[in-house]
Amino acid sequence: MEPRRASSSWVFKETEYLLSSCVSGDWLEVTVEGTVSSNIWKGKFEAKHIEELTRKTGNFKQFLVFTTMLESAINKSSESVTLDLLTYADLETLRERRNAMATATSAAGPGADSHTQPARPPAQPDTPPGKRYLILTYSVEFDRIHYPLALSYAGQADSGQLRSTITRLAAELEKYKRQGKKSSALARLQKDYDDLLMEKEELEEAVESLQTQLAAVDRGGGGGGGGGGGQDKKQLKMLHEVIRNLEEEVLQERTKHQRYVSKKTEELRSLTQELGELRSSERTLRSRVRNLTNELALLRKGMRSSPSSYLQPRHTPPSSSSSVFKKTPSSSTAGSGSRHRHRQRNSSTFKTSGSLERRIGRSNSGSLERKRGERRRGGKMWVTGEGREGGQGPTRGGG
Repeated sequence: MEPRRASSSWVFKETEYLLSSCVSGDWLEVTVEGTVSSNIWKGKFEAKHIEELTRKTGNFKQFLVFTTMLESAINKSSESVTLDLLTYADLETLRERRNAMATATSAAGPGADSHTQPARPPAQPDTPPGKRYLILTYSVEFDRIHYPLALSYAGQADSGQLRSTITRLAAELEKYKRQGKKSSALARLQKDYDDLLMEKEELEEAVESLQTQLAAVDRGGGGGGGGGGGQDKKQLKMLHEVIRNLEEEVLQERTKHQRYVSKKTEELRSLTQELGELRSSERTLRSRVRNLTNELALLRKGMRSSPSSYLQPRHTPPSSSSSVFKKTPSSSTAGSGSRHRHRQRNSSTFKTSGSLERRIGRSNSGSLERKRGERRRGGKMWVTGEGREGGQGPTRGGG
């Protein structure tokens, strides 16, 4: 859990101090630093110590409620809580004046004003040695409760502490600047929450007080008799009515707070779900973009390799059979050589056509040779080295 911090500048007895508090778990740490003298007083308190301290004052506060009151006082966000910084001598002076006022009030009689507050002690120089007492005063309608926190002297701040303090304050200032309007809204919500906590505490105290009075009335009614019984019953009924009204108010405030928390929780859940959907949609779109990129790369690669495979073979048609019958052996041999050279030129011309062209060329050449052999064996044309034709005429060039 992240620690809760609060800090602000205060002026006590015409001397400026920097007050800061830090709540971490069940511990409260309070620091008071003189801005001019650099004197530091510190105090660290456990939750049970704080609750015992509030119990001794007669107005018990839970640790969470007390720390909330202290933070509100430091930030000056509530008028019902104030702070004061006193020395031990100041406490003794206040105690003596309070005793003197109590004596004077008792001597003056019951009509005297018993709520007059003692005057604040005169300003004294800021003497570093000794303790300081940070007094948290909680003011209600007819009473003022003082909660003293004893702080021990921790010496003067060195350069390292000053640098760390400056760094921390600068970081907090930057955080508040980034938050902007959100910080004011958060402060308003925090103030409302603090007010609700204090109001709840006051209502619980009122209910407890009325229950105590009711118990006292019940005990007193058992021993009384006669005419006082009707009055006691009427007062008892009135107290029951007041308690019931207070309990209803507490229940209404609690229901209102729960409804507010539920609303904010639902808004957070809705925003979280919307964020998840947006992230899922983003992943889907990124995957689609990758697939389309891969398909485009494959298409470009296929277009670069397609021209050589799609070229059509070009061949010179073979000579007709009639021309073959009329040619002599020399002309046939010359024609065959010419065709062979022509095929070589075609082969070199379409060398890029691949294996398909070579297969077509070999097929055409083989077909032509087979046709010539068939014609020779059939006796249509017979050419020998002596120049005979068909085997029926006389030998040309012979005797």
